[in-house]
Amino acid sequence: MEMMFKFTGIGGFSLGIFLYLFKDIIKKNIFPKFKDENLSYRLLRLITFAIWSITVISVIIYAIIYKDKQTSEISRIAAPSKTLIQSQIPSLSGLDEIKKRGKIIIGIRSNLMPTQYKEGNYWKGLDGELSYRFAEFLNSNGIYVDEVPQFIIMNNPQERERYLKNKTVDIVISSYSQTPERINQGILFSQPYLENVGKGILVRKEDKNKKFTDSQDLNKKEFTIGYPKNTTAKEFCEKFMVNAKIIAYPDREDAYLDLKQGKIDAFVSDIIYLWYQAYINKGLAVLAEPVSYSSYSIGTKQKDILNIANEFILQKKKDGTLKELIDKYVSKYKNESEKSNIVENYEDTQKKYDQYIIEKGDTLSDIAFKKLGKPERYFEIMKINNIKDTILKQGAILMIPKK
Repeated sequence: MEMMFKFTGIGGFSLGIFLYLFKDIIKKNIFPKFKDENLSYRLLRLITFAIWSITVISVIIYAIIYKDKQTSEISRIAAPSKTLIQSQIPSLSGLDEIKKRGKIIIGIRSNLMPTQYKEGNYWKGLDGELSYRFAEFLNSNGIYVDEVPQFIIMNNPQERERYLKNKTVDIVISSYSQTPERINQGILFSQPYLENVGKGILVRKEDKNKKFTDSQDLNKKEFTIGYPKNTTAKEFCEKFMVNAKIIAYPDREDAYLDLKQGKIDAFVSDIIYLWYQAYINKGLAVLAEPVSYSSYSIGTKQKDILNIANEFILQKKKDGTLKELIDKYVSKYKNESEKSNIVENYEDTQKKYDQYIIEKGDTLSDIAFKKLGKPERYFEIMKINNIKDTILKQGAILMIPKK
């Protein structure tokens, strides 16, 4: 095609010049039969014009083809692969999209005391308040957004990954723990803002230290264990309570009610929620400290958002904000739960033990000799009171076996 237009242009240009130069000779010898001399001249001129027109068009088309060819060749040399060119096309980052939108969109769940719940139009709890602080942090770093984030309520834990993948939300702040499965799905986790909140076991208070003392006491076929549906508690139950019957609960409140009514023997969940339940339900108690390790982080799919989330957590740890929120929404219920358990343990064993208030200068051997008659019985005191260090605090209370 290129060669055709090239030769047409050259040939037409040459023929046009030839006809123009020899127009008088051609008019007299080629058109001798035309009676009207002017008519033959006009016909020759028309033929010449047609040839010139074809020539000009051919030259223009050839120039366009040649230019396109040169452009393609330059592109080929400068960018050897199509993939490379596409990878160099800039796209909006996560923070760019947030800036353009003027709002941060946060995924959260509702009615999960004490981490995320609403009071009126305001989100409360550790995750709720942390979300507002994150929006404030963005503004202080030049990413101007509304101080009130846009919250998207997730109906179940599995929606956290889906909402991040399809960009329904920018981040998730919703008791989100890092697991290999979630990492394999491309979820990026910030450094933890709350640690040591692994799985715990909630039982009836009357059963604690009588019927059950640890998780393996529940690993029997006669016991029924509940857990929140679509959570990592399922893996824990299937791994460590293989002999017990396990039931998934879509609604935690139903599980707490069944536990109080004796329909199930225990409920496994993140211990932070169990501390709260033991606090508001005096008939329930946390069986033990976390039986597995876990932590809560901010989840996202964008690396630039991850970076600023890490900066946010680091600053809130440094300025004391994070400790303030944890004390308000976590430590309060944890401490009350532990205090309740201490009272319960003492009441259950008061016939076997006496109380002793540590005096200034006391040592464990002194107390053992004073109360039990033998200094070597200090080891019993350490075991009963779960003492790890021999340094005693004046005014603290010890339980001492009765003679």
